[in-house]
Amino acid sequence: QKNMPIFGFEADCYWCDIGDIREYMAAQCDLMNEKCRIEVPNKKHNGIYIEDGAMISEEAVIVPPCYIGSGAEIADNVIIGPEAVVGSGCRIGRNSSIKHSVLMKNVRLRENCEIRGAIICEDVHIGNRTSVFEYAVIGAKTQTDRGVTVDSGVLVWPQKKLESEKRYSSNVVWQKGIDSFASLSTMGYADHELTPERAAIIGEAAGCILSGEGSIAIATDGSQQSMMIKHAVISGVVSQGTDVLDMGFCGISQFEFTIRSLSLNGGVYIKMKHDDAHFAEITVCDKYGTQLLANDMRKLQKEIGKGAKPPVTGRRLGIVERSVGSTRAYEAELMRRIQIPKLKRDDDFSVIVASQPSFYDTVARMLLPKGIRVRYLPYENRDALLKTMLQKDAKIGFVVNKDNIIEETFVGEERIESEKLTTVILLDYIRDGGKNTLLLSSDIPDEYAQFLCENGARVERVPNDRSILIKKSCEKSSYMPEVFDAEGRIAKAVSLMLQKKMELFLNALPKVFTSENENSCSWKEIGRVLRNLVESENDDRVELIDGVRIRSDEGWILVKPNNSFTACRVIAGSYEQEYAEELCELYSKKVNEILKEKS
Repeated sequence: QKNMPIFGFEADCYWCDIGDIREYMAAQCDLMNEKCRIEVPNKKHNGIYIEDGAMISEEAVIVPPCYIGSGAEIADNVIIGPEAVVGSGCRIGRNSSIKHSVLMKNVRLRENCEIRGAIICEDVHIGNRTSVFEYAVIGAKTQTDRGVTVDSGVLVWPQKKLESEKRYSSNVVWQKGIDSFASLSTMGYADHELTPERAAIIGEAAGCILSGEGSIAIATDGSQQSMMIKHAVISGVVSQGTDVLDMGFCGISQFEFTIRSLSLNGGVYIKMKHDDAHFAEITVCDKYGTQLLANDMRKLQKEIGKGAKPPVTGRRLGIVERSVGSTRAYEAELMRRIQIPKLKRDDDFSVIVASQPSFYDTVARMLLPKGIRVRYLPYENRDALLKTMLQKDAKIGFVVNKDNIIEETFVGEERIESEKLTTVILLDYIRDGGKNTLLLSSDIPDEYAQFLCENGARVERVPNDRSILIKKSCEKSSYMPEVFDAEGRIAKAVSLMLQKKMELFLNALPKVFTSENENSCSWKEIGRVLRNLVESENDDRVELIDGVRIRSDEGWILVKPNNSFTACRVIAGSYEQEYAEELCELYSKKVNEILKEKS
């Protein structure tokens, strides 16, 4: 109409107008499927392009067509392809799979992840068990925690932080990104956030807040990453003039015992998470050997936030001293406290421990001299504990994880809950004339607490926090390793079995039935749920310890956050299983109704 000239170009080459995500993905596939000719610095074999310097496990599966850039690292049991692009410098963790997707340069994909038809931009960090689906895009320098799900078509803007165990079904544009609080954390991946440089800063902060005339202990769980971090922490501590007692590697129980028995100022324990080979945690402890509580933790984070500090060479640098014999001293103290009868030559008593080898060694050194057979089962084979007990005619068995927490206890074929075993141990303490006030965590059912009171105990309830429990117990001179330490609990349980007390006490306990449910929500919503419950219940029925505890006519309900603050746990208990289930269902519905309300 306006006589404007219109020109065309007749092309005999490949043309793609990349105007959206789908066209971009289609172009990548066309390149790999040779619909156009390109020159790339790679080696091609049967539709697989691999640049020089890529390191691929022999146990990985590479399905054509796909492209792997230089410096990429592909771990065992990884599946790449078909139609997958892995950019230069990417690192793909074990048991992960990438199909019909594009990973730009320097992406870090942890273990057990699945990427399906998605785009992951440069310098993104993807946590364990994360799933990203079709046409989703994760923006540059974003971090996801563990167990994240990003639904199809979701766009995540750059430099965001996606919370653990959460599903994202809509775009993440304005949400808060990676904030400064992350830089105050004392945990993270040893090859990402918790580098030696970062560990040294944490060591400097610990050296400042735990300074004094005494030393602080430092130990690890023995893993290579922990050892690397330990040396960096020690450098930071001594640079601030604080002396270090280097305990090498030992269990957390021995570490805590050494701090208390030697009256040290505190300590730093470095361990890897038991279900993640690369996730490290630096635990800074007080003089009781327990993790710093809220006020002291804020002081530590304040010091960490100040960044690197110059060494105090003007006065005196700290001295590093090696510790020898602390593990044996701890074992001797347990044996002194817990009297285990020695078996006669003709007697036969077997214990099976499914754990890490170092933990088994500690238990074996204590029990073998008493004539007790201690059999080892790798923690990875823990599901076979009961079957192994029956095969070996073992009387008692335990599953202990890398964090020195007893996950399961079997007496014969009966599974004994942790709360029940604790109550049995405390009952024996009372029957033996113990007079100190018993501190019971909130997870001990009311029925057991009442039972202990009826047997002459003085009981005080405290939150289900190991640090608070140990600190208050030490202050009241009622610390009991057989309650708090896995090694002590095992030794005490064996002692009760040999003295014929275990079955007697178990039969004496009142019947308690519990039911539990979880309602997924964010950490912000958890506070609103708890507050709403307090306001809606009668004051005389509510107890604010470790969440909201509500008493009913025939039972009780505890609503509290889960350990990762990604859900509300609803735990109900009663003398009747049916009523416990009804209470749990009733309050789960209440929690859901509160979550549906607008804040």
